[in-house]
Amino acid sequence: MDSSNYLRRIGCTKEQPTLTFLRKLHQAHLQQVPFENLNVIYSQPIELKLPWLYQKIVLQQRGGFCFELNGLFGWLLSELGYRVSLVAAEVYDEKLNEFTPPFDHLALLVNLEQPWLVDVGFGDSFRSPLPLLMGKEHTDISGRYRLQQKEGFWVLEMYTQLQWLPRYRFHSTPVALSDFTERCHYHQTSFASKFKRNLLCSKALVDGRITLHDTTLIKTNSRGTKVQTPVDQLGGVNAVFKKYFSFDVLTDSTVVSAS
Repeated sequence: MDSSNYLRRIGCTKEQPTLTFLRKLHQAHLQQVPFENLNVIYSQPIELKLPWLYQKIVLQQRGGFCFELNGLFGWLLSELGYRVSLVAAEVYDEKLNEFTPPFDHLALLVNLEQPWLVDVGFGDSFRSPLPLLMGKEHTDISGRYRLQQKEGFWVLEMYTQLQWLPRYRFHSTPVALSDFTERCHYHQTSFASKFKRNLLCSKALVDGRITLHDTTLIKTNSRGTKVQTPVDQLGGVNAVFKKYFSFDVLTDSTVVSAS
């Protein structure tokens, strides 16, 4: 495992571990490494081991979901000299008006002059790290965000539907990557998991977002306007993956070998 290869993967070069560089890394990662669930859809096992994640995300130029993306990004930040903790989050289910079980989402805390919430594995979310401060608002192309403290949790909230709604909540207590194994397995195997329902591949753009949802490509601009195009009008799924996400649909050559 080589951090310089990872930096090349996201189009960055090594700098001192400052807040400015952290912001640059965070945004670059969101624009270069897609949030995707192909392994889940194609029933290819995911291993929460750093060499396996490195092989998939860096060497094979793939993406993943939170356990993979934040798990490996945390390693990179540590290699670059940042003090990083993995934290366990519970995701808010708006339909059920409740939070999912513990360890349902992996996020990162990076300690500089104060802790910062870092997350490159939650799909369409904040573009830059958020200071772990009560009520401080942050606005970027993806929306308005703030952190609150409620019932012993830090709660990430987003302003939507004319109100502040939670996205997820977490304790700041550090955990290990292996602690997410059970929930990772659940999301790979249970048809109750949202990741088993639809093929998804999405990454941030400087001026919006590009998302493949099953057989529809969705382009979202900076104003939130969406243009949806069936993939059969774009040459098919393989052509869409190559053009917009720079990798092939899973074949024998794109399946990561078990370590």
